[in-house]
Amino acid sequence: MQALLDILSRQSGCYSELIGLAKRKKALIVQDNIDEMRNITARENGILTKIQKSEKERMEQVNALTKHKGSIANMGEFLELLPESFQKKELIDLRMKIRRDMDELKALNNENRELLERSLQYVDFSLNLLRSAITGPSFAEPKESTAITARPTFDARG
Repeated sequence: MQALLDILSRQSGCYSELIGLAKRKKALIVQDNIDEMRNITARENGILTKIQKSEKERMEQVNALTKHKGSIANMGEFLELLPESFQKKELIDLRMKIRRDMDELKALNNENRELLERSLQYVDFSLNLLRSAITGPSFAEPKESTAITARPTFDARG
């Protein structure tokens, strides 16, 4: 049972770390710091790999602990099978913390996605504005060329 607690504690730590990175990423999106966002994304991928590995370990532990009980679909079913004990309370607390962390992470990721979408919309708008300024509306004869020289300005920060 202690091994399962350890696995869930590691998972909880990973989710807490992902939350911190997601908050940092939000600031970097606003600052338009692409290089640091790449570094954070690489760190997130490493953490996700750890979570996947620990999830596999968690499932193996649950299966080992419930070998004689049959197949267990999720932690909720597993916890229902356990007798009341201090360890059961710890497992329930860790499970709830992980769920809260996952919900917070999901909300942060949605906010970051929206910020990125707005930034892309601004870039598209700016590019379209520049294109129309460079080509300009033309009321001249088709064979004539009217060139409008525009000094392109681009604010990468969105």
